Amino acid sequence: MLAGKLVLETLKFETAVFYHFPDNHVAINNPESIPFFINEELNPRLLDNKPEKITILTDAVATNTVTAVQLSALEQIPEHKEITLVIDESHSLGILGTNGSGIFSTINQPNIKRKIMVSSLGKAMGLSGGVIASDIDFITKIKENDTFVSSAGMNPAFVKTLADAEKIFWKQNKKLKTNLSYIDSKLLPNKNILFDKNYPVIYPRIENINTILASNKIIITNFKYTSETDYLNRIIITANHKKKDLDKIIEILNQYD
Repeated sequence: MLAGKLVLETLKFETAVFYHFPDNHVAINNPESIPFFINEELNPRLLDNKPEKITILTDAVATNTVTAVQLSALEQIPEHKEITLVIDESHSLGILGTNGSGIFSTINQPNIKRKIMVSSLGKAMGLSGGVIASDIDFITKIKENDTFVSSAGMNPAFVKTLADAEKIFWKQNKKLKTNLSYIDSKLLPNKNILFDKNYPVIYPRIENINTILASNKIIITNFKYTSETDYLNRIIITANHKKKDLDKIIEILNQYD
């Protein structure tokens, strides 16, 4: 959260207009931003003749989705719009990309002037802390931000652990991919179950599924975002799940069509 807020606070002094993709996390929410899409089409303001600096805000993987965001629409924006892209990788760092490095390095639309990544380390990495990654000029601005200067940093022991555990993270990433491939081979296709073999989350749209799973000693994420009307059910798959764990989940889910 703090990483996202720091980035937006710093960018507000050099951004004429903020645009947001649908369903972004509140960490990169700017109250003055306007939709990137209107009726599933590019916002017309992005295509006008006015030269200006704009910032586009998006999650790498949005809530209730299991695939990375598609950014090809950015290529339609004319060159006189100077684009800064802010991407929240909290749900993709450690999961997607080479050795779990995320999708940040793969974003290469030629009309993007600056890329900025923010991410929690509390998801795949399991550590309390956040990340801001960008070019050296922007990171220097972050370091001069009053909020950054005044805030306590990430626990040094966690930082050292993150550095020392690099090979362990790679190993766990491979184990996770093996588990996902196994689920993909056993889970029956179901329009009410959202799953992708490259992403360790299953979204079951099945009534009372959290209660059903709990009765089988399986606890899943079940909560409601302040912006949502319904509770979110999210089954998280980890590298340390055993085959017997996965078989139990698959057996239950395969009962519902």
